[in-house]
Amino acid sequence: SPFSAFWVCVFGFSLDFAAYTSENFRSGISAVPRGQALAAKALGFTPVRGFVKVVLPQAVIHILPVYIGQFISMVKLTSVAGYISVQDLTREADIIRSRTYEAFFPLIATALIYFLLAMLLTSWLKVLQKKFDPKLRRVPLSADQASGRLLRFARGITGAGKAAADVSAQKNVTNNDQLPDALDGEATPEKREGEKLLEVAHLGKDFGKVKPLSDVNCVVKRGDVISIIGPSGTGKSTFLNLLNRLEEPSCGEIIFRGETTTKKDYDLNRMRRSMGMVFQSFNLFPHLSTVENVMLAQVELLKKSRSEAFKRSMELLEMVGLSDRAFQYPDSLSGGQQQRVAIVRTLAMEPELILFDEPTSALDPTMVGEVLTVIRRLANEGMTMLIVTHEMKFARDVSSRVFYMDEGVIYEEGAPKQIFDQPEKEKTRRFIRQLKLYQNSITSEHFDFMTMNTEIMQFGERNMLERSLVDKLIRWVEEFCLQTLLLKLGIASLIEFQAEYAETDQSLLLRISWAGERIDPIQQGDELSIRILKHSARQMDYQYTDGKNMVTAVLD
Repeated sequence: SPFSAFWVCVFGFSLDFAAYTSENFRSGISAVPRGQALAAKALGFTPVRGFVKVVLPQAVIHILPVYIGQFISMVKLTSVAGYISVQDLTREADIIRSRTYEAFFPLIATALIYFLLAMLLTSWLKVLQKKFDPKLRRVPLSADQASGRLLRFARGITGAGKAAADVSAQKNVTNNDQLPDALDGEATPEKREGEKLLEVAHLGKDFGKVKPLSDVNCVVKRGDVISIIGPSGTGKSTFLNLLNRLEEPSCGEIIFRGETTTKKDYDLNRMRRSMGMVFQSFNLFPHLSTVENVMLAQVELLKKSRSEAFKRSMELLEMVGLSDRAFQYPDSLSGGQQQRVAIVRTLAMEPELILFDEPTSALDPTMVGEVLTVIRRLANEGMTMLIVTHEMKFARDVSSRVFYMDEGVIYEEGAPKQIFDQPEKEKTRRFIRQLKLYQNSITSEHFDFMTMNTEIMQFGERNMLERSLVDKLIRWVEEFCLQTLLLKLGIASLIEFQAEYAETDQSLLLRISWAGERIDPIQQGDELSIRILKHSARQMDYQYTDGKNMVTAVLD
């Protein structure tokens, strides 16, 4: 053979070790949530840079424990070569054993040498593992320790960073969860309200058989705070992802600051630095502390010095009441605190527009308020924002405009008062009032009222209506439709029955209508039945329009 036994061993062990190691790397990278790469992309990192700075450090945390075991196993296996790892080790042991006829001592000595070798290599790899894994290197900090660490961190950067830390260190850092009364004006871009910032024309997205967006058109001006509402699955989050180009549109144009972002040669990373995005699942980088999360993009993308980035990060964390959490890691923060850090990380890039993708949907109800407070104050400072939200009261209070999305389009838009109080379209009205609908039609006095009563009871169970409200609804079917309209007044035409339950005020609106000549059942109907029904309804009215009679009643 042209190759010596030594090189055959090197080649064989290298192939074997490379196969296991490559699979370890693949598994480690796959274990990093997809949201981490999306968050890096949304900040303006290129795919390669985002992988190196965000994904790979997290992947290493998963890779190293398995790698250490495989590495030590490979070292042990090299003993069969006799010349790899510890030169002539096994050969010398064999010589000693052949001369002394003692097998125990040489084997123990060989084992001890391998044990020491493995221990040294393991210790070195664990030092490397500790460098990457924050859980292994963190220690709980007292208030004084946190203040001191801020000072030491700042001194390690420059005097400018120290000045910022000195200000923060003088404060009480034991329990600083209260938000400040006002946000710093520096956190928002220069106000030029009314200027067109973003324009969307005929935007669509097609996922094969599913087409969440078909023809979206809108204009966003500087200073606009737009809440995007609508049923789940109507493409609200997809719309934001398309604006930030985290998803590729199937058709249409997106024009940001006068430039078409859908052109092939457009610099998307530059655009993303001016169009920040806050995700519903936070997507903070778990391998970095709070302040490092905020600093990373400033240093890597805005090319700020570490002292400038540290100073700015501490100012922003101070604004949202989290300066004392600067050296804590994301998994030690509450959901509301993590979302505030995510907002600060976006603000640090000095964006002109921020996209909020359901920023409170992953939060406990007790934590929603602290995040909404920050967003409300940003709105007061003039920050341009698009907010996908299910918080109707917040959308009404903070928005300058509201988009209601349905059927793949912006189905209706307008001022909050118009959308929430006087929507023009029926679907919008039903969504705003969170209506649950039951409807049926009655053809004659021989109609199967027992089946209808059963359907009403099932409707009440599905929507968790109070039993008293269901009983009132059944009473209206029996006393009004049967006793009054059919038996007393002899209505021969089709009677349409519709009940709308509003979750917002837990009331039930009835509409009972029929065609024909004017007949007022409230005045002409069965007196006892009408008296019973008036007692069970908060409001009861009769209308006659264009040959159609209608009685409406509100039950609660």
